[in-house]
Amino acid sequence: MPYGVESTRQVVPLDQQQLVKVYIEDRGWTRHKVAIDMRRITGEYLKTHPKLKQHLKPVVESTLSRWRNDGHSKPVHRGKFDAIVLTVLWLEWEVAGHAGPPPDLQEVAKCWSKWQDNSQPENSAPVEAPVTPSAAPSDPVSDKPARISTDHEETRVTRAYGRTGALLLSAARDSETDAALDLGLLHLLDGRRAEGMHFLQDAHSGGSKEAAELIAAPAATAAATAARTAVARASRLGGAPSDTERKVVLLERAARSGSMEAAEVLARHFELLGEAGPAGRWRAVAGQDK
Repeated sequence: MPYGVESTRQVVPLDQQQLVKVYIEDRGWTRHKVAIDMRRITGEYLKTHPKLKQHLKPVVESTLSRWRNDGHSKPVHRGKFDAIVLTVLWLEWEVAGHAGPPPDLQEVAKCWSKWQDNSQPENSAPVEAPVTPSAAPSDPVSDKPARISTDHEETRVTRAYGRTGALLLSAARDSETDAALDLGLLHLLDGRRAEGMHFLQDAHSGGSKEAAELIAAPAATAAATAARTAVARASRLGGAPSDTERKVVLLERAARSGSMEAAEVLARHFELLGEAGPAGRWRAVAGQDK
C-alpha cells in the first residue's frame, strides 16, 4: 500500500508506552539519543521528500519520558509514530555504515501496518502487553514487595539497554552470575570499562571463567575479547522472548564495536523474522570484511 493511503479497517491503537518500549528501548537505543537526532534525521529526509512534511511530527525527550513513565498511556499520533520510527531506522542505517538506501516512510508504514494487523512490529522479539496498575505481570506471584528504585545505576542501565538492561541489573543484584557477565560485556562494548569491570568482578566471584578471562585481558584487546564472548553468549541463549531480546542487545553492541560475526548473526536473525530492512543493513556490515 503506498504511503499515505490508509486502510479502511479499524485501527488498533499503539499506545505511547509501547511505542517507546518496543521501537526505542528494546532496539537498544535511549530516549535521549532518539530525541536529539530526530529533528536532524527528519530534516534530512524532508530535503528529498518535502511534500511529506505534514506526515512527520518530531517530539522532544521530555515527551518520550512522559510517555514511558505515564501510568495512563494514550494512543500515538500517526505523525509522531512516523517521526520516531523513521529516526530509529535511520540511526540503525547509520550504525550499519550507510549500507543500502536510507530508510523511508514506506518502511515506517510497514511497521504501522504490522501493528494494525495485530502482528508483531518491526522489532527483535515478540511484544508483551504493557503492565499497568490494573494488570499484573505474567511472572509467578511473589511474596516480596515490588522494589521501587530511585538509584542512578538502574536509571542509567535502563536508559542504555531498555527492558533488557533493567532485567539484567535486577538479576545481577540477586547474584545471578550470567546476568552480571552480560552487563559487564555490554558496558565493555560501549566503552565503559570501569562499570564493566564492576559487573565482571561480580560474575567472577560467582565462578564465571569468561569473566575471569575478560578481567585478565589487556585493555587494548578488551573490546574485541568482549565482542567474541558476547557472540558466544548469544548463541547459548534460548528462544524465550526475554532471551531473544537479550541476545539481540548483546549482538548489536558487539556488531557496533566492529564484530562482523555478530553482524552476520544479526542479519540471519532479522531475515528469519522477515524484517528485510534491518537484515539488509546488518548483512552489508557483515560483508565489509570480505
